[in-house]
Amino acid sequence: MDIIYLIGAGLAEVGLVFCMKRASGFKQLFWTVGTLFFATVSLTGLSFAMKTLDAGVAYSIWVSFGSIGALVVGSLVYGEKLNTKQMICVALIIVAVIGLKIF
Repeated sequence: MDIIYLIGAGLAEVGLVFCMKRASGFKQLFWTVGTLFFATVSLTGLSFAMKTLDAGVAYSIWVSFGSIGALVVGSLVYGEKLNTKQMICVALIIVAVIGLKIF
């Protein structure tokens, strides 16, 4: 169940990044409310996951979901470019997180 909570928290983190970008420094009320909503959902999911996972492992996995999700959203939604070296670094993050969960 801990992984389900982390996946949900990670997806909420991606929603948080998307809304925060649209909030324009918290000047847009709708997107600001969305940012606060997704932040609450994300941190709640992380908290539930930490009931059964070590804090360091749970937090590291959660951060990686947010980081990779933000890169994907930035690339697909906002047209931000990822170069080859950046994609290699994303792959390393994925390998590291899998290693954290396995070991």
